[in-house]
Amino acid sequence: MPIDLRNVEPLASKSVLAEQAMRRQHDQRSVKRTDTHLDMHADMDTPLPLNLQWIEQDGAKIQNMIKELDTSIAMMAKQTLEVHTQNDRTRKKMEDEQQLMFRQIQTLNNLLKKQVSIFSAMETQINKMDIKQSNGLSMIAVGVISGIAAATTMVVAAPLALTAMRSFGLL
Repeated sequence: MPIDLRNVEPLASKSVLAEQAMRRQHDQRSVKRTDTHLDMHADMDTPLPLNLQWIEQDGAKIQNMIKELDTSIAMMAKQTLEVHTQNDRTRKKMEDEQQLMFRQIQTLNNLLKKQVSIFSAMETQINKMDIKQSNGLSMIAVGVISGIAAATTMVVAAPLALTAMRSFGLL
């Protein structure tokens, strides 16, 4: 970029002359820039020629796309909130089901312990009894008593077992 030295006083030193020339050139450029800047703003107020109207149309399309994106983001946020809410409800329901299952298992465990204690008591009573009849009759008595105890346990445990099977999805 050449420096114009025609408008510089020749009586000064070379460095001063160069500095003056650069200052004047800089001043002239800033004046041109200001004029160009004003021209650009003046162009914005005037309607665009037909071949540049596509810029305005693209701007409108971009604004519409931004609105659609905002709407989509809002919908996604709403759906995410619904999923989190449903997840919390499902988790709570699962915890309640687990607590119910635990109580049912405890109840069955206690019933089985009682049944074992009943069988033990029955065994000791049978051993104490002096049945002088045949071995077959004593076996029948033990079988009947054991059957009654097993049937009682099954009748009590059947509703609990059905509930447990339904909650695990087996029925």
